[in-house]
Amino acid sequence: NQSSKTFGGVEDKQWLAVDRSAASPFRDSVYAAWAVFNGSSTNIRFSYSRDRAQSFSKPVTLTAPGDVGPSNTYVYPSIDAAGDVYVAFASFPSPVVGTTATLYVVRSDDGGVTWGPFVPVVTTQLSPGCCLPNTTFRDGIAEHFAASQTHPGHAYMVWESWSGTQYDVMFSQTIDGGMSWSAPLKVNDN
Repeated sequence: NQSSKTFGGVEDKQWLAVDRSAASPFRDSVYAAWAVFNGSSTNIRFSYSRDRAQSFSKPVTLTAPGDVGPSNTYVYPSIDAAGDVYVAFASFPSPVVGTTATLYVVRSDDGGVTWGPFVPVVTTQLSPGCCLPNTTFRDGIAEHFAASQTHPGHAYMVWESWSGTQYDVMFSQTIDGGMSWSAPLKVNDN
């Protein structure tokens, strides 16, 4: 009977990724990432397994409010062709999910033990209400993310961008392990 306003933690937005890269020193590792809502902030937690999910490392907090903002959610772990682990997420400027989110990516090149810097991909506008105009669809998760299974250092992000009347679908990519991102490109055709 907990909600996102409960102090102590509600775990949500959990995703898994499995390292299937033949070239990876961490092949068959399983990575888990999720958001922990505690009523005043939301942090990203992370854990890994080296024995095909028979056991997991002690969870660590990837984000702290001082690093990227007080509300971090919509978590996506992914592994590239070299076995580097990426975690993408949306960060909101207040403890409550709002209408502006900065999308971040962080990368580990040692199987999730240590992490590089949080790199902002873009700040996007989201719908101010719950539901999309002229539909019965609710608003949803702001972004989706995938690392390339064939090209080391390549990863891709798509996200929603609210124009005031409709959403556009935007795209950006990195070819240097998430350190820089291409200019946003609108990929939908109304």
